[in-house]
Amino acid sequence: MSIYNSVRGAIERVGAARRRRRDYDKLNAMDDRQLYDIGLTRGDIMAGFARRRSQFGE
Repeated sequence: MSIYNSVRGAIERVGAARRRRRDYDKLNAMDDRQLYDIGLTRGDIMAGFARRRSQFGE
């Protein structure tokens, strides 16, 4: 793999981590009624965030 592809992949992973964190923050800022309306609970948010962190070794 070239150095270019390695750097590009690292930049993409950082961007993906930022997007995940932004989505998590948006969901976490919602109140329980808003979460209920979209079919989620606080536990769903925490479980999804923890699963992704362990999956990518973050």
